[in-house]
Amino acid sequence: MWHLITNKLNIFLDPLTFVGKQHISEYVSLGLLEQYGRNLDSCLYSIKYYFPQYIFEKLNRGRRIHFTMRDTEYIEGPPDKIETQFATVFSEIDTIKDSTEKGYLFNHGNELLSLASQNKCYFYLTDVKYLLDNVETIKRLNICPVSFNDLFNNLEIFIQGFYNYFKFDMPAYGINEPDLAHLMSDKDFNYYFDPFYKQLLKQGKYSDETKNTLRTLIYNRYPDILITRDQLKFFQLQRDLLGRDKNNNRMEFHGRLRYYLNYYYYLLWGAVDHFAWLINDLYELGNLRNRPATWSNVGFNLDKKEHKDFVKNIKENDNKLGEHIESQDFQDWFYILTKLRHKSAHKDLFVAPSLLKETEQSKLSDAEIDKILALQDSERESELNRLFSPETVEIFKKSDRQNYRISQMEMTLLVFDVIKKDGKDRIISPLDRIDFDLTQIRKLIKLLCQSKKLQWSQ
Repeated sequence: MWHLITNKLNIFLDPLTFVGKQHISEYVSLGLLEQYGRNLDSCLYSIKYYFPQYIFEKLNRGRRIHFTMRDTEYIEGPPDKIETQFATVFSEIDTIKDSTEKGYLFNHGNELLSLASQNKCYFYLTDVKYLLDNVETIKRLNICPVSFNDLFNNLEIFIQGFYNYFKFDMPAYGINEPDLAHLMSDKDFNYYFDPFYKQLLKQGKYSDETKNTLRTLIYNRYPDILITRDQLKFFQLQRDLLGRDKNNNRMEFHGRLRYYLNYYYYLLWGAVDHFAWLINDLYELGNLRNRPATWSNVGFNLDKKEHKDFVKNIKENDNKLGEHIESQDFQDWFYILTKLRHKSAHKDLFVAPSLLKETEQSKLSDAEIDKILALQDSERESELNRLFSPETVEIFKKSDRQNYRISQMEMTLLVFDVIKKDGKDRIISPLDRIDFDLTQIRKLIKLLCQSKKLQWSQ
């Protein structure tokens, strides 16, 4: 499998982004990654930066810049050729209101993207709003514009995929376990969850079972969700990087995405149930795990009377938390989570069935595709004719045509499911919902940690 993994990451640095002093702190952060990278096990991967120094000089009155990242290539001249496929990116350049940005892209837009493409850079670091607003269009051309924050997130995902648990929020190295790295660097854990647990330990009114429920939620389940999220994002990124050099509409990494996605829903659904029982215990709502008559009373599904009564009891103890659970935003999220989790647990595992859309190239006739394939490999057909019967050759050609058509299709969603809600079918992308899922889980726990009734938590 490792021959599929891309361990060389090339990053293009937009020169306009470094004119002025507005990004000094981010620039320092990139330098810190380089500094700490010398102490990481970086033999498994490499990160290289490309910076068009000659354009920066034009923008900055002849001044040059030198980065602290050792592996930076300074480009001193224009690309070998301007690639025509990027022209579509700038079709609406006249709509740009910022005159500096508009003039910059008019003079250098195609040139910059061509340089990034020719140096096989997937990430394009920029703060040019037009490029960031059109990221989906540009990604189809195998270049991904990113802000500093997006780049930092993706660099963490990339590095952690090679067992180096570096965090920009808390630069550290030599951490051997991913859960420890997350617990050391996660702001919500350090500001809310961990202090809340330590305060609970000082209280004499709660049982060991209640204390253990909170401990396993924030010290075990929560970091495991983050680790699983990292793995999903890593293999998504690997598919994107693979697409620079070959068709990524096929099955590469689907097995790993399937494994981690289904495990993710096991953890996520468990976190909600885990949290519901924690509320039950802390607010002494009276439901017992070992009594079937009360066990089913605990939950957040407002379509069930017993759950509705449970949330009502929560509101009587903590109105803010209860209102959040009753909110449309939370209930919509919980409904979709319920459907996705139950499907994974009881019906069909998610198997990453790519949702592809036809393009003009994918609709070409057999004869047109045969001509294209012949130009790409002129010796293949003669070699097949020499070795096999006409019938067998035709089988090979059918397979080649199908592979070509798939390669030319546009991937709409990597993993999807159709969920019926309010009488309508909704196409859901589980991978695109991960950050929103984490926002919901974090908000639940934070609201509990800030409960006014639990005065000891303040």
